[in-house]
Amino acid sequence: MRLLLSRGFSPPARPRGPNEELEAALRGWATHARSELARTVPSTEVLRDIANQARHLYSVSTALVMDSFTAGNLSGPDAERVHVDLRAAAEVMHAVQQQWETVTTATRPSREYVAATTALHTRLTSIEQERLSPGNHTDPARPINVDQALADLRYAATDLVELTHTAALLPEPLIRAGLLFAPARILPATLERMHDRNHGRYVPIQLTEGAELIDAAQQGSSAARHVRATLDSAVCPAAKTEVPAQILAGRFSPRELDPATGHSGPDLR
Repeated sequence: MRLLLSRGFSPPARPRGPNEELEAALRGWATHARSELARTVPSTEVLRDIANQARHLYSVSTALVMDSFTAGNLSGPDAERVHVDLRAAAEVMHAVQQQWETVTTATRPSREYVAATTALHTRLTSIEQERLSPGNHTDPARPINVDQALADLRYAATDLVELTHTAALLPEPLIRAGLLFAPARILPATLERMHDRNHGRYVPIQLTEGAELIDAAQQGSSAARHVRATLDSAVCPAAKTEVPAQILAGRFSPRELDPATGHSGPDLR
């Protein structure tokens, strides 16, 4: 099925222009994320970062959808639906990110993944900055093609369905194997943990203590599927609007297009 959705088997070897740079960053990140999740003991820093990158992708997708609407290529109802659905999904991903921040497997992400996630964050941030300051492009001779960027972001939304589904399957087996740790001081106090609490140590968490993480990860997977469905149905080529662009643009200020909680850059230590 993925072969039918993909426009190619590998990112551009030498990307030229902002669209190829975005495509290369998205594909490179997804490839390395899959490799990280396939490790015997995945890094929770990567799992947290996947949720953070999802929030960033959804924010940029929403912004570009608004640009497509303004250009007359997307209907008002579709643009509004994308705004509402992706904002809600970003909030879910923020909750997922917060849950993964409380635990660790003590596994470090690979240097390749760190480089790939940094490159993607940089590219997405560049698109946001160019969009907020259209008269101050780094290279005004190379404006991004909004429709092409949206197509690549839709493929990325499909990648996120796969990645978040895999991530949602990880908490329970990691906990049962005693491989998911948290600071003893934030866990329920027991006689066995007293010494660890006093010395600031990390201890394996119990299945009941990981219930919120398991639930959040499953919600993140559901949110990713919902986003993909929204983008697949809403982002259609050459769909003319029935409502003047100024009306919808006036209803949604640039601040409202952002997720309720701002996305952050890679913090992989």
